[in-house]
Amino acid sequence: MSQPIQYSWNVLIAAVFLIFLTPACTPTLHHVPDTDDELVGRIQPAPTVTEEIRRGALWYQLVLHQDHISVRLRLLNPSPRTSFFLPGPWAGHNDFAEDITLAGARGPDGPLPITIDRNQGRIDVDTHNASWVEVDYSVQLHTQSAHQPGEQIRYRGQLREEVLLAYAPTFLILPSDAISRTLRDIAIELRVPTHWEVITTWPLVHLGPSGIDPRIQIHGFIVDDVRSLRDAFIAAGPTIDAHHHQIDAHKITIAFEPGFGPVRQEIVTAIHTIVHAYMNRYGARSDVTVFVTTAPEQTHEALRGMGRRAGFVLELPAAQTTPRIDEQTLILIAHEALHMWNGHELVPDPTHEPQTRWFKEGLTHYIALQTLRRLGLIEEKTLLDELAKSAALYTRNPARQAQNPPSRFDTARFPYDQGMMLALAIDTILHESTPPHFTLDDWLIDLLENARNAAFYQYTEDDLKRTLLAGAGPAAGRLNTLWNRSLHQQIPIPVAELFQSIGLHWLDADPRLSPRLLPLEGLPPTYLQIFSGP
Repeated sequence: MSQPIQYSWNVLIAAVFLIFLTPACTPTLHHVPDTDDELVGRIQPAPTVTEEIRRGALWYQLVLHQDHISVRLRLLNPSPRTSFFLPGPWAGHNDFAEDITLAGARGPDGPLPITIDRNQGRIDVDTHNASWVEVDYSVQLHTQSAHQPGEQIRYRGQLREEVLLAYAPTFLILPSDAISRTLRDIAIELRVPTHWEVITTWPLVHLGPSGIDPRIQIHGFIVDDVRSLRDAFIAAGPTIDAHHHQIDAHKITIAFEPGFGPVRQEIVTAIHTIVHAYMNRYGARSDVTVFVTTAPEQTHEALRGMGRRAGFVLELPAAQTTPRIDEQTLILIAHEALHMWNGHELVPDPTHEPQTRWFKEGLTHYIALQTLRRLGLIEEKTLLDELAKSAALYTRNPARQAQNPPSRFDTARFPYDQGMMLALAIDTILHESTPPHFTLDDWLIDLLENARNAAFYQYTEDDLKRTLLAGAGPAAGRLNTLWNRSLHQQIPIPVAELFQSIGLHWLDADPRLSPRLLPLEGLPPTYLQIFSGP
């Protein structure tokens, strides 16, 4: 009974929203010219005192123009003085608010006094007990050029060759966290030309032409809370190629920016296969949306991605003339797909994010490699090369030794490789000590269950450790020692000994050569259990 009632409620909100926010005129695009998470006013854990949940109280209208998006934000029943926040730090950048121009605030009776503190990223509106407050603003869109190379605008809203790509943390102004954590069923209306495809992680509840301008299509969405509102992306354009599939009861949409050749179908198949494997293992709570865009540089070093709460974005070289997908692309897909669970459904407490980043990034990469090997999508040599490369980067990184000041790159890279080595060490101890086996998968599943059973669960380092030791059985003592030595005392993991314990010989004596792992004669069962092939 709950699902039909919820659906009707969502449709009602969408219908009211779409009618109420229809503007007097809608601009049309005729010739279109050619990222961790920390939010200012971010959501905090739910308070002990239950607060009233406000459904349908927050609305957004997004209208696409030639070089910007105009946004109308409306909040019902605001406080006499209501605070909003400009986009804050995300993906290592803190300048997204520079793209936002505020037009003002108003209520039912006209303009309202507004105070802007850009240093604090804060907007205060005196609402005078108005029944609603609306903030109007625009977001500049960027195009790649000599003045704005791809790396500089990678995370900013882009409109190039009639393809829009924008990450929600870069263009959404949000109410204060005290208000945000009470909001549910948030409505968004996106207006684009009728022949444009729209790809987003937000659930679609309405699609129809504008009553004012039939050249404009209205896309209406309802998202459950502010986290899903913000942890999203939008891609839109007339030349986007979208593939729609079904994985059990869930839809998966995989869309491509123009420029990809015959490799496209293999990418679709790989994404479908990998996401399906993760859904079977970790459960599925929503449909999945993937957007494949072209990397600024057409090399393997340019392979990058961005995970989101119900999907991910891939940046891949477009100039591929063969229908075969390479293994590095498969590794990227597996990594970003797993972030839907570890990183976006399961998220760290912001104050614990630096010391738990190894879990979000390194453990994600480790499980991604395991999954690809079990599915038979990568060769054993590729798996061993990835482990050897990560071990070498870990042992050579100055961040491993406190007396050597690391560079910014070394500091950013360290959690990935430390996490890989920690995941291997934990996995090895679990397989050697625990009957029946409690695996890394079991650990991740238990943490996901904790998150699904709480309103605003954000794990701490103690949560990770407690959940691991609770399921580890006889292995708990060894794991506790490993945890304290490696994370609390920062004693480096002896990677050569670790590899030898599972039957692998690590070669990294000559820095001029690529590090290698060679299987010893007669591989022990532990290695075969951890890295079983298809």
